[in-house]
Amino acid sequence: MTSYYALLNKLETFFNNHLQVKKFGGEFREQMPNFSTMDERYPLVYVVPTSEISGMNTNVFTLDVYCVDIIQKDRANINTILSDNQLILNDLYLYYTDGTDLSVTVITDPTMTPLNNFDLDYVAGWVGTFTFEVDQYSVCAIPVEPITPVTNECQCDPVTVQNSDDSYSEIVDCGDTLILPDTTYNVYLDSVLVATETAVTLANFDINIIWQ
Repeated sequence: MTSYYALLNKLETFFNNHLQVKKFGGEFREQMPNFSTMDERYPLVYVVPTSEISGMNTNVFTLDVYCVDIIQKDRANINTILSDNQLILNDLYLYYTDGTDLSVTVITDPTMTPLNNFDLDYVAGWVGTFTFEVDQYSVCAIPVEPITPVTNECQCDPVTVQNSDDSYSEIVDCGDTLILPDTTYNVYLDSVLVATETAVTLANFDINIIWQ
């Protein structure tokens, strides 16, 4: 369970099965319906998304959850509304804190604010700010065609390797490895070549000369 839509479906299932809640909805705050219409059913729950944080292993959604009921003209039921609607939101908190559905977790204690004559629609209740944590999905679930990554792509120019007197010089392409040739040592005695030895270049090499 990873997406906001999946989370919204979880909340809708919970409230549709709650014996007190009569209607559920969810959208942006500006699209909240007119609560004062005669055909509305109460208590009514409405969910508004406010933020999301994507992590390596989890997604964290913060939602404002409204729970409201119609106010009688004499306001005789106002405290009943405040009590019942707060309990409904508290039921949501308890269900996703200690319930059996482990795919969704409330990770912070919700803050609830009372509503009086909300939007001038003659309703009262509460809005609670809930933070839900859900599983993150893997990269394998991304709907994208396979992409072959470019590896070891060289971005440099060829370089020249040479010794101090320029008697040796070699151009090496970017990303290539230069293997230095072995070095030949000629040993002369009184201008007479007496020995020739070959050794690994830049390695330590001893020549032992025995005078006779």
